Amino acid sequence: MASKYKGLVLAAGFGTRLRPLTNAFPKPLVPFAGTTPLALAVSKLVSLGVESIAVNSHYHSDQIYSATSLSQKMFPDVALKLSHEPEILGTGGALNPLRSWLGDSPLIIINGDVVSSISLTDLVEIHESRRACATMALLPKVIQGETSVFHNNGLIKAISKSEIPSNASSGNFACAQIITKTFVDLLPHEGSFDIISKGYLPALASSLTVAAYIHCGYWHDLGTPKSYLSALLDLFNLPTDALEKTLQLNLRSNQMNLDLSKQSLVHQRARIGAQVVLGPRVIVEADSVLGDRCHITESIILPGAQVSAGETIHRMIIGKDFRLDTASV
Repeated sequence: MASKYKGLVLAAGFGTRLRPLTNAFPKPLVPFAGTTPLALAVSKLVSLGVESIAVNSHYHSDQIYSATSLSQKMFPDVALKLSHEPEILGTGGALNPLRSWLGDSPLIIINGDVVSSISLTDLVEIHESRRACATMALLPKVIQGETSVFHNNGLIKAISKSEIPSNASSGNFACAQIITKTFVDLLPHEGSFDIISKGYLPALASSLTVAAYIHCGYWHDLGTPKSYLSALLDLFNLPTDALEKTLQLNLRSNQMNLDLSKQSLVHQRARIGAQVVLGPRVIVEADSVLGDRCHITESIILPGAQVSAGETIHRMIIGKDFRLDTASV
């Protein structure tokens, strides 16, 4: 079904609010329980049957290139294309360098800084059943400070921070979408711009059909250290099969050992000292070192980080060269 679709993972952003993590990584490549958001997005598209996928890049583009090359080796039957932007083009402008590659194909777009259990199969089914110009995945509630997306009977009616259409429910854009050539043709052919103002608003003004898919499950935008921590700790609220599905790969493939009783995910290459107490809700990434008798709860230990013997760590993100107490950021 999905072979006629192409995929795009948006991975060019600066991730300014997620510093200091994004000093070392672009946001789509921050460590995420043995994998990365970019790898999860590509795997999600491949699992659907998409055979041609583009990834755009700007900030830390060398790392995005390396990650895309690794995904290409993992999925040799899928054509992966890197679209480098010397100047960042925004969520809408990113389409312009890809117009000839896209052709007449419908396009599934996933933001590379969001991790979710959104079903792309369901998204495609709604898109096709509505014969839509575009389809947006929505969260059932608006995130504070974000623009509301108003929908009724499965269709988008308005996108606004102020306008409140009658007989419509409000939701939040969930950063997964399907667009068609009719939609792409609405976009300016140059410049940096966002897809909402230059795509969705003109589509709605032209009375084109924009469908809505409501997602009520696991969803996190990794915009800040707090939201990054919440995204990882909330994995432990999922049943094991849902956790593995959200992470796309069997945990063994990610080299992560899950201990349900302690609510911990520990990479096989982590070095754990004697009498270490982990959990609840702890993720320990590869090549980290935990000293004897340390006690860690509700925290993320990033690759190469060290925790000294006897330390007590709670609700912290520990990196190789930084420590963040999430209560203070």
